[in-house]
Amino acid sequence: MIAKIVALFILLAASGAVFGAPVQVREINAQDEAYLRKALPALFNPQPELSVMDEAIRVLMAKGTYENVFVERADAGYRLIGKSVRVVEAIEFRGPGQIDESELRDLTEIKIGERFDRKKAVAAAERIKNYYGEHGFFNAIVELGFEKTENKNMKLVFDIQEKAACRITGLSFETPNSDLKRKLDREFRRFSGRTLTTDRARRLMNGLNEFLIQERYLTAEVIGPEVEYNDSRTDALLKFEIREPFRFEFYFKGNRFNTITDIYRALDLRNKERKNVDPASEGAERLRRDYLSKGFSNIQIETRVDNPKDTFLKRVHYSINEGPRVKIRQIEVQGRISRPSSYYQDFILRNSSPLIGRGYFNRVDIENGFKT
Repeated sequence: MIAKIVALFILLAASGAVFGAPVQVREINAQDEAYLRKALPALFNPQPELSVMDEAIRVLMAKGTYENVFVERADAGYRLIGKSVRVVEAIEFRGPGQIDESELRDLTEIKIGERFDRKKAVAAAERIKNYYGEHGFFNAIVELGFEKTENKNMKLVFDIQEKAACRITGLSFETPNSDLKRKLDREFRRFSGRTLTTDRARRLMNGLNEFLIQERYLTAEVIGPEVEYNDSRTDALLKFEIREPFRFEFYFKGNRFNTITDIYRALDLRNKERKNVDPASEGAERLRRDYLSKGFSNIQIETRVDNPKDTFLKRVHYSINEGPRVKIRQIEVQGRISRPSSYYQDFILRNSSPLIGRGYFNRVDIENGFKT
């Protein structure tokens, strides 16, 4: 009987050792453990309640430094285990030579010490790949690797094989205007042999459009480029088509007030946003508005366009009848008004355009001044 009592006592003591031990802490930093001991002392009592362990998990996760916190049963009670958030400890580039590493580092948009995000790292690799493509390295290979550090954080490794860049072997301009073709070949041959980059292609297109306007091919339309690559995409031929390759010349007669310089300024032939496909009629309208803005309310402009046979030349002739420059003698306001007519005249002269202020007539300016 005494032996049975002793055995029962030993069994109960062993049971208490399993289920009555305080919670063990694993992979929780010392500062956080000290905080738990102060804020949740019941957690470290024998047989802590589940609600207390739940609160400990909530407190640790709220700190933002743990990726996961959980409790598991142990031989002597429970273990509170924390998995710290992994951060990016280092970023390494292997292989780049043509593009500066600082540019690549900026492209990642990832800072050392920030929380590791696999999707963000993959997106960074894709941006680097696209960046190489924009700089003419169409065959570049960018591989992303993840290496764990001694601190259980992550090192991002971008392994880059640049391969050969794509070069412009030549430019081809297809146009029925042989004179224009010779000009284009001469003007843009400097691009041959250069790397085909996005920025260079943009500058080529801008330069081509500016050249056509400067040379007064005002209706010319650029189609392309169509790019022909070799099999390895290291050589590229850029092909353009130039439609409506007519060169415009302008002639004027009848102008007295406006000089030739004034007229060309009004025509604004270098305007890149011309919406009218007919430069002759558009130019006439610009001239008309210019004369109206100077007080010539009776301005008349006749337009004639000549196209010599078998040429890509259009000669635009403007016959200008300026008429008198109309001065304002008096502004009379009638109707139900509360002040003398002279008050409204002075008001309109003060609040309209400088032209009206100098005493010259322009219907639109007067209407705007009256509305003011």
